[in-house]
Amino acid sequence: MARKLVKVRPLPRPKAPMPWKAAADIAKITFSRDTAGGLIRIGKGLYGNVFIGRIHFKDGSVQRVAIKKFKAKISGEIAEKYKQCIKDLRNAGVRIPKMSMIKLPSGELAQVSQLFGSVKKGSKMTRGILSLYTVEQKSEAVQQFTKIANAGYFIAYDVIEAFKPRGIIPIDLDSIARHGKVPVERRAYDLAETIYYYGFVEFDEEKSRKERQKLAKIALNAASPELKGELKIAIEKFKKIRMIT
Repeated sequence: MARKLVKVRPLPRPKAPMPWKAAADIAKITFSRDTAGGLIRIGKGLYGNVFIGRIHFKDGSVQRVAIKKFKAKISGEIAEKYKQCIKDLRNAGVRIPKMSMIKLPSGELAQVSQLFGSVKKGSKMTRGILSLYTVEQKSEAVQQFTKIANAGYFIAYDVIEAFKPRGIIPIDLDSIARHGKVPVERRAYDLAETIYYYGFVEFDEEKSRKERQKLAKIALNAASPELKGELKIAIEKFKKIRMIT
C-alpha cells in the first residue's frame, strides 16, 4: 500500500525587528501613563528611574522604549562617556540592548533603550546578579563580564539583569560608563573576584569548586590576548585564597 504524503505547512517567518534609527529621525518622545495619568516606572537605581515610553519617528512609525531619567542633571561630558561606553561594548560583542543618549523635550539628557516586555506588564526582568543560581545563567553572565573586561571596563556585578526568556543582558551601564576605562590588571582582578565570590558560590564546597573551575575556563576562553595573561594570574591568586579561607 502506497504511503500517503502529507504536506507540511512551513512555520511563519518571524517578523524582523524595527531598525534602530538615528536621533535625527526622531519627531518626539513621550512617556506612557497609567490609568491615573502617572508615569509607569519599571526600574529604579542609584542614578535614576526607568519609565516606559515611546519614540515617534518622522516617518510615522512608533517604537516602545525604556527611558532612564537621571536623578541629577548630567552634563554633555558625562553623556559622551555613556555614548563611548555603548560604542565600546557593542564593538566588543557585549550583548547590550539597542540604546542611546537622547535629549528629552524638557531639554534634559536621558538614556533610551529597548523595552523587554509590554506596556501593560512592563519589563520581563526576572532577577539580579546576586540571585543567579542556574549553571546556564552563571556561564552566560561570565561570558558577558569577560567581554566587558575586553572592552576596557571594570566588572560591576550589578551591570547585568536576567530577562525572561532572553537570558542575561548587560543593561545598567551607569557605574562603568561614568568610571571609564581601567588598567587590564584591575579588570582581571575584578573578573576573577566575581567568579570566585559574587553570586557564584554553592553551599556544597566540592560542587562550588568544580563550578568555579568551569566558569574560570569560560572566562579564559573568552578573554582577549591582553586580558588572558593577567586573568590567569588573578585566578591562581583567588584559588589560593579559597584554599586558605
